[in-house]
Amino acid sequence: MTTKAFVIGHPIRHSRSPIIHGHWLDAFSIDGAYEAIEVEPTALDSFFERLRSGEFAGGNVTIPHKEAVFVLCDSVDPLARAIGAVNTLVVDNGKVHGTNTDYLGFLGNLDAAAPGWSDHLEHAIVLGAGGAARAILVALASRNIPAVHILNRTLATAQKLAAEIKGPFQSHPFNAFPRLAPETGLVVNTTSIGMHGTAFEALDLSWLPKTALVTDIVYTPLVPPCWPTHNGWDWRQWMGWACCCIKRCPALRPGLASGRRSTTPCATRSPRRWRSDMWRIGLTGSIASGKSTILDAFAALDVPVFSADRAVHDLYAGPAVAEVAKLFPDAIINGIVDRQTLGAELTKDPQRLEALEALIHPMVRERIAEFFEKAASDGAALAVVEVPLLFESGHDYGFDAIAVTLVDAVTQRQRALARPGMTVEKPDAILARQLPQAQKRERATYLFDSAGTIKQNQEMVAALVAAIRARQAKP
Repeated sequence: MTTKAFVIGHPIRHSRSPIIHGHWLDAFSIDGAYEAIEVEPTALDSFFERLRSGEFAGGNVTIPHKEAVFVLCDSVDPLARAIGAVNTLVVDNGKVHGTNTDYLGFLGNLDAAAPGWSDHLEHAIVLGAGGAARAILVALASRNIPAVHILNRTLATAQKLAAEIKGPFQSHPFNAFPRLAPETGLVVNTTSIGMHGTAFEALDLSWLPKTALVTDIVYTPLVPPCWPTHNGWDWRQWMGWACCCIKRCPALRPGLASGRRSTTPCATRSPRRWRSDMWRIGLTGSIASGKSTILDAFAALDVPVFSADRAVHDLYAGPAVAEVAKLFPDAIINGIVDRQTLGAELTKDPQRLEALEALIHPMVRERIAEFFEKAASDGAALAVVEVPLLFESGHDYGFDAIAVTLVDAVTQRQRALARPGMTVEKPDAILARQLPQAQKRERATYLFDSAGTIKQNQEMVAALVAAIRARQAKP
């Protein structure tokens, strides 16, 4: 059955989303259809009835509906809630879940096209105060830009937006552009001006420094005619199309991943050996790559599973407390190891990590050996152990095969930022200490692309488990 997805807006004829998604549907042999649907603001309620009926798996939202759709969703993720707008919808069991990929698309585009763009940026201008502007403002605030100026035709709307989103925001009418432009290093157009031949009446790029970047969420035409003068500007300073493509990467999967025709995990190298007794699989992957989801899928199939991270939690709550106290006495709070305090101490002095690992790793390995022994005595055909830093630790746990979870960088960052207590800087710091995904891929026996739905992940795991159990059952 063909899985259907959509993009809605008013107007919608400018959208290139069907072209982008159509390409990837063909490239990945996904049995899906993606269409642009004109939906007037007064018809949003009835369109959501169609969603909840199961007509679509999900889709995308463009102007002017991003804020209105936020209110209609049955649930939204933390990022969309912080932004106050939604551009991606996922339907699950008659409920509509909303998220927002504009934030990630905007930052991903600039980071790729102009590395270091925010390092010394003092002033930025955001044109518009609608749903798209919300995501851009949250993104700029995450990069600690000292001053972000919101320019809008209706000043009251810009002032209301600045009051709703925490950040270094100042509100102005459009006619403030000539005064602000000379000190501005980045201009972002989040309005619909530029489509259908429309143009700004009095915003001249010549007022900006020649080093300034201009990015536009309008991508049709590719270089929008909305600015009275843009001759002589380097084409690299116009970034709307790239932003669109980047933010569509995570937006594709929620709506159409369930239509993928093949969900069998890919074997990238042969297992160490096929054995007639229990098969030992090591599961690893980078931060927010789906390790826990895949481990839970194994457990749901009655496969014995073990999490090294959970084992460390247990050690910090009892067996390892006395020894850790000798190394980090300040990290012991209420008789257990406080991981937040311990992490802060390691951040101050990373060289002490080696001593901690020398203490904890042998304890974890001992528990893994005990786990395998019990699983084998219970007659299990296979058992899975999750070790987040398997390759980085350099230890051989005696695994027969290695399963690696993978996910695209945009989705990975989105997942990481949704975790409690996570800051914008933490994911990059954690990834810097981990082996790159490309190298983990090369060492894997099995690969799990976890960017799809939970059901799809379960299907991949089920296929692998069935194959191993069948192989083990052969005389």
